[in-house]
Amino acid sequence: MPITDRQRRKHNELLGSSDMAALFGYDRYKTEADVQLIKLGKVEPQAPTDAMRAGNLYEPAYLAYAEQVFGKLRRNVEKRAPGGLPLRVHVDGCLLDGSADIEAKRVRNRDEEGDYGEPGSGDVPARVMVQVQTIMLCTGHPLCYVVVDLPFSTLPAIYKVSANAQMQQAIAVMAKDFWAHHIVGGEPVLARPSYDILPYIIRETGKRTAVDPEMVKRYVEMGDEIKKVTDARKALQSEVVADMGDAEYGDGGDIAVSYRHEARKGYVVESSNPRVFRVLKQGLKGDNDNE
Repeated sequence: MPITDRQRRKHNELLGSSDMAALFGYDRYKTEADVQLIKLGKVEPQAPTDAMRAGNLYEPAYLAYAEQVFGKLRRNVEKRAPGGLPLRVHVDGCLLDGSADIEAKRVRNRDEEGDYGEPGSGDVPARVMVQVQTIMLCTGHPLCYVVVDLPFSTLPAIYKVSANAQMQQAIAVMAKDFWAHHIVGGEPVLARPSYDILPYIIRETGKRTAVDPEMVKRYVEMGDEIKKVTDARKALQSEVVADMGDAEYGDGGDIAVSYRHEARKGYVVESSNPRVFRVLKQGLKGDNDNE
């Protein structure tokens, strides 16, 4: 089941298992800078993504399957790491006898699917390995079963990951060091924020700062290059369609084309107030931005 709003607020007070995967550089969706910004309260709340909603929707089914295999579970368990470490995790499930944790995953990325080994083994992606070792560090349990819904699998695959004291020690050191220097101390990190989090960073209205002019110049040049390629592609499409005469299909041997009516449903775009990146070709003049 998804974590509650209260748990989400508490989660942002300390580091979680996915945060640790990002700090070790194993999370493809979140960077070290993202973690710092979120923990310092410099990111606006974000609506759940489709992937998050799907995970919340299907997770109970994966845990129900785990119960068929292992027996009754305690679900959505919150645990703080011992020894005052700045770690708190929300475990999908724990066996009632305390012998193992359960972590549910839904995989739809073919690259990530290839990072899983044979079911029954402990061969899981590095990102997942850091997550489950963080979980076991907090719960003190010796095992974590990772229940994974892989593409085209009939039933979820189950992986058995044992606690690794050396890895957990590295996680503890990383968490303590990051929290002391980059959260309490506020020292900047070397990594850049991820692309997806940029629109949600809280910014000071009207604040100005210097940027690398060569970087902006290259951005403009790339836009010009894209326009040239787009225009050339449109021209080539026009030639192909013209060669088709009054036909709806064009046979190009291994590659065919079609030019047919396709019905599209109408829709209304909801009002919004997104941040928009623009190049201000006249620079900044006075208090007004001129394009």
